[in-house]
Amino acid sequence: KIINPVISSGLKISVDLINDNSIVAYKAKKKCPVLIFNQNKKHKVSDFWLPLKSQQGSLTIFPGEFYILKSKQKIRIPKKMAGEMIPYDTAIGDFRAHYAGFFDPGFGESYGSHAVLEVRTNEVPFTLEEDQIIATLVYETLNKEPEIIYGIGINSNYQNQELALSKHFKVIR
Repeated sequence: KIINPVISSGLKISVDLINDNSIVAYKAKKKCPVLIFNQNKKHKVSDFWLPLKSQQGSLTIFPGEFYILKSKQKIRIPKKMAGEMIPYDTAIGDFRAHYAGFFDPGFGESYGSHAVLEVRTNEVPFTLEEDQIIATLVYETLNKEPEIIYGIGINSNYQNQELALSKHFKVIR
């Protein structure tokens, strides 16, 4: 399905909370083992994360909890640009939508890739709804095209992703 972009001081990104009764988010567990950063695809997801399903296209997030969600839109960053997710935008809601919000040149080439959103609410529970705008992506033009771009050619971890955890976790099929 083609989604027409909403652009106002950046590209508005909405949340995807409908997935045929499948997982739409992960919530970080409070107590878990130590994650060994130099071990890729080794850690069990269930040791660190609770999978969540939406309730008729909505999901309530709670203060003090950390969530992983997926953007509805696929994002593409041209080779001569970079993107940055604005981490906190009071015009959208009282939550932080991204902690590692930099998108490299070439991200999503050629057909776009969903953004994985790292979300926390600040002081009160917050109910997210399907298609709700949750973040803003601002594009910046680089002064020159990089020699190496993000993507399949350099075995990038998050190219053409769906809802995904970091490269440290075993892939769930």
